[in-house]
Amino acid sequence: MKNFAMFALVAGLVACGQNPEGSDVASHQSKSRLAKTYSFSVDRRPVDGNFETISVKKDQFGTYSASLRVITAGFGFPSTDTTEELGTGMTCVESKKGQKLLALKCSVDMRPADGALVELTLSRTTEGLYDATLRKATYATLQGPATDVTNDIAYGLTYNR
Repeated sequence: MKNFAMFALVAGLVACGQNPEGSDVASHQSKSRLAKTYSFSVDRRPVDGNFETISVKKDQFGTYSASLRVITAGFGFPSTDTTEELGTGMTCVESKKGQKLLALKCSVDMRPADGALVELTLSRTTEGLYDATLRKATYATLQGPATDVTNDIAYGLTYNR
C-alpha cells in the first residue's frame, strides 16, 4: 500500500509539472524539442549555377512543411525564382552529436488513402555540408502501378541556424 501511495504522489507531481526533485518538468522537455525552422542553402551564382534553399518550417498543428526554392543565375537569360513544395504534415527527427546536426529526416505517409509516402533527408557529409534527398513512393492502384523514386535534390548545403 505504501508503494501505491508513493507512486500516486509522484504521478500527481509529474502531472502538475513537477518532478520529485522539485525542478520543472516542462523545462526538461523543452530542451528536447525540435527547432521551429530549419534552413539549408547554397549560392553558386554567378559562377556555377543557382541559389538553392531548403526550408523546413513548423506549422500551427505541430507538423512540418518543407519547400525547395531555386533562383537561377540567368547567364544572358532572365533569371527565374521558383518554389516547390516538398511535403506538408511531416514529422521530423534530428540526429545530433553534441551540438552538431548530423541528419534531419522528415516524412509523411498518406498511403493508401490519400497519396504518397514522402521522405526528405538532409545528411551531413564529411566536409560538414549537407546533401538532400527526396523519396516519393505510392502503392499500386487502379490508376497506376506502384512507384518508389528517390532523387538527390541538392548538395553542398550549409545549415543556417
